[in-house]
Amino acid sequence: MQVHTSRILFTLIFPLLFVDIVKAEPLTLWNRNFDTAPVDQVVALAIEKTIELGHLEIVKSQPMEQGAAVNALREGHTLDLLSAATSITNDRKLLPVRIPVLQGLLGHRICLIRKGTQDTFNDIETAYDFTKKGLRICQGKDWPDTRVLIRNGFQVVKSSVYTELFEYLQSEKCDCFLRGVQEIVPEYQSRQSDLDIERRLVFYYTQ
Repeated sequence: MQVHTSRILFTLIFPLLFVDIVKAEPLTLWNRNFDTAPVDQVVALAIEKTIELGHLEIVKSQPMEQGAAVNALREGHTLDLLSAATSITNDRKLLPVRIPVLQGLLGHRICLIRKGTQDTFNDIETAYDFTKKGLRICQGKDWPDTRVLIRNGFQVVKSSVYTELFEYLQSEKCDCFLRGVQEIVPEYQSRQSDLDIERRLVFYYTQ
């Protein structure tokens, strides 16, 4: 199943006015409350290779949702950089440094579903089949691919709070919580008494 969109990359994003990278205080990196990518190591390596004036410490921010993180980065007070999929809006407001940390894995997404509902998905072969069944997808309100899914005709149930999306799925407000292939296994393992990984479908965002 392919969802056609503009290129989506996993990037490190800096505020437009972020020019004084060599500074005494630590560099604050967004703490994604569900981080499954080696962003810390990538940032540390980039600093090691590009900064010659002493050591620069990297610290994590307080956990925050993506929309709040983007706002904090724009304000430049509590956050210095974040990792996220690129989007037209973010690219206009911030300065993207395009590093494909996940080598495209973020654009391959799989449904986390309620236990006992696999049969609902077994006869789906296309995106049209999915939408014809009226299936609803859980998505973060501020996630870049949320608009992509809506434009492609999918029913999307949104929340600004990541943990709330699991509650939506369990309470049948949605039928599929769409997760990156690098995210879904640890999330399933912590909730496998109630949820399953859908076994047939992959949503792929073309580049």
